[in-house]
Amino acid sequence: MENQNLLIFAERLKKLIKESGKKITVIADEINISSGALSNYQNGKAEAGITALVKIADYFQVSTDYLLGKVKVPTTDVELQQFCDYSGLYEEPVKTILKIKAHSSGMNSMFNQLLEHDGFMDFLSAILTHVWNTDYNHYKIDYEDAERIAKVFDCRKSEVKKYLEASSVSSIELTIMEIVKGLKYYKYS
Repeated sequence: MENQNLLIFAERLKKLIKESGKKITVIADEINISSGALSNYQNGKAEAGITALVKIADYFQVSTDYLLGKVKVPTTDVELQQFCDYSGLYEEPVKTILKIKAHSSGMNSMFNQLLEHDGFMDFLSAILTHVWNTDYNHYKIDYEDAERIAKVFDCRKSEVKKYLEASSVSSIELTIMEIVKGLKYYKYS
């Protein structure tokens, strides 16, 4: 491994071990690798051979490409990796998009129309700015965001205000879906 790949491998292995909540000795026993070797891998002091690399990837259910720093997402699903690499999105948002696709053709149509709408970027910017500002107390709610969103989608400002008042990072999906329900093109599709 190149020095940079060794560092990436060590960093990602350390993260996976930490996320597992298991002690390194337990993982080493389960993988059938010595705990000393596994410790050296996670500290960047030793290079994992092919057999060890595959065992580690299989154990944590990640790709060897992820461990080696060739891809940014840990999934073993090649198509999902490619989509993430192409779009710049992380694995979970892509999975959410795929759930929308699998949900129904009506939802797909609405999602496509939303993304294709001329004002979508303004809409998204306003929502994200509002959520960021209210979650981190950067300003008091003055409803400028509601005005921008209502103008972009030609919907009632009062409805937008209602959902923005309740919005937070955890409720962003609900907020967007409720606002989208009021869009003119959604009512007729």
